[in-house]
Amino acid sequence: MLYYCADITENNCSVCDTELGRVRKLALVQASYFPQLVSDITNVSLWDLGRTLKKIFVYPEVQGEFDGGVPVTVRGFASNEDTEVAKQFTLEVREPNFKGNRAHFNDINGSRQFYVIWATETLMYASTRPVYVSVKMPIANDLKTEVVWHMTIKWTAGLPLFFDRDDNVLQCQYNIAPPPYGSFDDSFDNSFDN
Repeated sequence: MLYYCADITENNCSVCDTELGRVRKLALVQASYFPQLVSDITNVSLWDLGRTLKKIFVYPEVQGEFDGGVPVTVRGFASNEDTEVAKQFTLEVREPNFKGNRAHFNDINGSRQFYVIWATETLMYASTRPVYVSVKMPIANDLKTEVVWHMTIKWTAGLPLFFDRDDNVLQCQYNIAPPPYGSFDDSFDNSFDN
């Protein structure tokens, strides 16, 4: 629990840089591999090994938002009505590579075995606990709207870790050609040719 009896770190008032929003890149990292990766997060070899071992899945071009956290409180003591003990975070992300990815997203749906790393303009962030991943594939009644994967990622912990963004490590995990056209996974042939 956080009772704030210790000294508080000094606020850095002289930072003139701004950070622009939108979750732009995302990676899911197996909980067993996360401590090794986060100890040297810009080490390209660690990322390559993690992708090879299927311990890291990178989504290099996403669109989404991070809610910043909702306080989780417990009953307070003395005159304090309640005490904040953590935050519940939600990351909502849309991933555009719809075709050919049904099996992958079906496998990660409902998982609690990953940490999440995501990037904004110049920073990368990492959850400090494993996350819950929920995947859905809504289809709008609109002829001009793309069908994309929607991931809702949730966890409860303290504030996320921050790192400088390194695009050398946030590269796509596979160079595999998509399944051939007409596979059951991707499309339905409704041409009804004789």
